[in-house]
Amino acid sequence: MKFNNRTINRFARGLGANGLMQISQLLMRLAEIPLLLSFWGAQGYGEWLMITALPTALALSDGGVTKTAQRKMTMQIAANDVTGAIKTYQSTWALLLIISMILITSITATLSILPLAEFIKFTTIDNNSLLYTVFLLTLQIAITFQCGLMRGVFTCRGNYATGELYQVLIYILSFTGMVIAILLGGNITSAATGMLIGTALGACAMWKSLKTKEKTIHHGFKYVSIAEIKELFIPSISNLSFPLGDTINIQGSRILIGITLGPAAVAAFSSLRTLCRVALQPLLAISRTIEPEMASAYGAGKDSSVNELLLRGSQAIFWISLIACGGLALIGPKIFAIWTHDNLVFNWPVFLLLTAASFIGAFWSVGIMVPCATNRHMRISKYYLLIQILGCGSLLYLTPTFGEKGAALGLLLVEILICIVVMIVTSRMTGLSITTWMKKTATPTISDFTKLIK
Repeated sequence: MKFNNRTINRFARGLGANGLMQISQLLMRLAEIPLLLSFWGAQGYGEWLMITALPTALALSDGGVTKTAQRKMTMQIAANDVTGAIKTYQSTWALLLIISMILITSITATLSILPLAEFIKFTTIDNNSLLYTVFLLTLQIAITFQCGLMRGVFTCRGNYATGELYQVLIYILSFTGMVIAILLGGNITSAATGMLIGTALGACAMWKSLKTKEKTIHHGFKYVSIAEIKELFIPSISNLSFPLGDTINIQGSRILIGITLGPAAVAAFSSLRTLCRVALQPLLAISRTIEPEMASAYGAGKDSSVNELLLRGSQAIFWISLIACGGLALIGPKIFAIWTHDNLVFNWPVFLLLTAASFIGAFWSVGIMVPCATNRHMRISKYYLLIQILGCGSLLYLTPTFGEKGAALGLLLVEILICIVVMIVTSRMTGLSITTWMKKTATPTISDFTKLIK
C-alpha cells in the first residue's frame, strides 16, 4: 500500500506541528521555574503549583468528549457524512457549554464557603484572592474545551497541523500573559489573569481562522441531538481511563516511593525518570500525528491504510527509540550531573530499567492508536487503568524489598503488560498477526521510514 503525496505532506506537516508543540511546552516549563522562584520565592512558587494543579484535574471533567468528537468527525468526513459531522460538532458544543457552567458554578460556590487558603495555610494569598484565581483558571479551562473542539474541525478536514499550530499559539500567549503579569510585579491572581487573557486571544484567533476557512461545520443548536450526546458518552468516559491511569502511574509512584524511602529518594528517582522520558517524549509526535490519519482511513473504509500506518509508525518509533536510548546511555550520566549540580546520585540500574520502560512505552504508543483513533478503545481502556492500578500497588512490595530498583522494575512491568495487551487487541482489530507486525517493525528498511516522514 502506497500513500499519495497529499497524505505524506499532510503527515509531515502534522509531525512538524506536533514536534513544535512539545518543544515549546518543554521550553516554557524550563523557563517557568527560575522566573517564578526569582519573583515569588519558594513559598509563592509552591503555592502557585498547588493552585494550578486544579486545572489538571478540571481538564478531565470534559469526560474525554472533545477527543471522542474529534475522532468521530474525522471518520464522518472521510465517509462523506457532512451532516453527521455537523450534528456531532453542535451536540458536543452544547454539552461542553453545560459542563463549563456546572464547573464554574460548583467551583465558585465551594470556594465561597470553604476557607481553603487558611486550611492549607497559604501565606501569599487569602481566601478571596484564591477564589478569584481559581475562578479565572476555571474560565481558562472552559475556553480550552472549546479550542479542543475547534481543533477537531481542522483535523477532520485534513488540516491537523493547522489546529495544532493554533494550540501552540494559545499555549505561548497564555504563558506570555503570565510572564508579563509577573514582570509587572503581579501576584498569583495577576498571573492567572494574564493566562486567561492570553488563552482567550489565542482562542479568538483560532475561531476567526476556522470561521473563514470552514463554511459548513459551524456553531449553533439546530443539529443538537440528545441521541448523539448519548452515543458520545461511553467512548468519552472510556477516554478518562488513560489520563487517570497516567496520573496513578506518575503521582502514585512518587507518593509510594516517598512514603517508603523518603523525600530524597523521590527527588533522585523522579529526576532519573524525567531524564528518560524527556529523551523519548518527542517521538510521541509520530503516534499523535498518525492518529487522525488512522481515523480518516478507517472512516473511508481503507483498512489496508490503517495497517500500513501501524506498521510504518511502529518501525519508525522502534528504531529511532533504539538509537535515542543508546545515545542516552552514553551522555545520560553527564547530563544528569550537570542538571542536578551533582546533588543527586546517578543510579545505573534504576536508569537502565526506566530507560527500558520508556522505550517500550514509546513503542506501544503507535499500536494503541488503532483502537483509540477509531473510538473502539472501550475494552483496552479498562485494561489500561487496571494495569496502572495493579502496577502502582506492586510498588508496595517491590519498593520496600528492592529499594529504588524495585520501583523502577514495577514501572517496567507495567509498560510490558500494557504493550502485550495493546498488541493482542490491535492485532485482532487489524487482522495482522503479531509475528508479522514484529518482523516488519524489526526490519530497518530506510525506504519505508523515509516514506513516513518525508
